[in-house]
Amino acid sequence: MIKIALPIIFLMSILASCNSVNNSINVAVDEDLDIELVKIEYGFYSGNEESDKALVEKGLDKIVFENNKSKSFNTICGENDFLVTYGDKYYAKVRHFIPNDFDDGIPEGHKYNFEIIENQNSKLLKLEIQGIDGETITKEFAEIKNAANNRQGKKIEK
Repeated sequence: MIKIALPIIFLMSILASCNSVNNSINVAVDEDLDIELVKIEYGFYSGNEESDKALVEKGLDKIVFENNKSKSFNTICGENDFLVTYGDKYYAKVRHFIPNDFDDGIPEGHKYNFEIIENQNSKLLKLEIQGIDGETITKEFAEIKNAANNRQGKKIEK
């Protein structure tokens, strides 16, 4: 029994290590802002929801940055969403789409550089993604109190 179990354990550990590509997160804020108020969650949230209310109430699957500490996480091919909140007042959702490479389906690791900027009467999120599927995304934060009237951070037009 042990002769069979050891090769299976060895094979499973190799497969598990092949499926893990860690990403890194760096977060910076303007000097007038408090980095302790920044929280970043990772997961998937459909863009077809009626409003952002459920998004800000439930959040996403995994907290990857909180209390000025980042945690490792793996991305997938396809849609990778990030919910960034600043205190209990502001939120922004951004999506990093990673195409499938059709070889092994495991995306390369990325470096996610989040920056929160005070911009006159609003806050901006600038996300610079470094890696094979890198891009730069800039998005204005929305107020959490208006989430029921927003979709993807924008006011719902009726």
